Amino acid sequence: MRTSAGFCSNSGRNRRFDNVSDLKKDPLVMWQHRHIHLLAVLVSFGLPTLLGALWDGWIGALGGFLIGGVAKVVVIQHGTFLINSACHTFGRQPYSTRCSARDSFFMALFTFGEGYHNYHHEFQHDYRNGVKPWEWDPTKWLIWSFSKIGLTSSLRRARADLVSLSEANVRKTVTSEQVISKAGKTPNERHLAHKITQESSLTAG
Repeated sequence: MRTSAGFCSNSGRNRRFDNVSDLKKDPLVMWQHRHIHLLAVLVSFGLPTLLGALWDGWIGALGGFLIGGVAKVVVIQHGTFLINSACHTFGRQPYSTRCSARDSFFMALFTFGEGYHNYHHEFQHDYRNGVKPWEWDPTKWLIWSFSKIGLTSSLRRARADLVSLSEANVRKTVTSEQVISKAGKTPNERHLAHKITQESSLTAG
C-alpha cells in the first residue's frame, strides 16, 4: 500500500521503475498510475464535497470541500514533505550513513510510522518502516493485518541477517571514525549496499 502510493504519485513518463517490477505487473496499480491525477482530484475534493452536500446542502458541500478536502490535503502534504526534510536532519542512522536519511521516533508518532526513514532508504523493498517489533508503525501493522484476511499478499521483508549486518557495519564505521588513525581507514558500505540491492531484485522477481 505504502509502496504503491509512492509509485503511483511519481507519474513522470521518464521515471525509472526497475525496482518495482512486481507493482508493474499489477493491473490495478498500473490503472491507478495512469489515472492518478483524476483520481486524486475526485477522491480528495470531489468526494468530500459530495458527501457534505448530501448531509447539509450547499453549506455542507462548502464545509466538505474546505475541511474534508483542502485542509486534509494541506495537512497530509505537509506531513509528507516534513518527513523528507526533518528526517534528513534529525534522528539516528542505525542502518546506513551513505545518505542523510534518519530514523526519528518523534516523527513516526505523527506520520503513522513513516519516521523510520533511514531504514526505508536502506531497505526500500520492505513493506515495514519500523522493523523492530516495538517501533511505532501503524501502517506496518495494518498491512500485516490485511494479509491475514486476504487483502494483501506476498509481503516483502528484508532478510534479518542483512538488517543485522547493516547495523553492525554502521557501528563499526562510527567506532572507526572516533578512533581513526593515519594508518587506518573506515569500512566501506558499498559491498553491503550491493548485497541489499541484489536481495531487493531477487524478491521483486
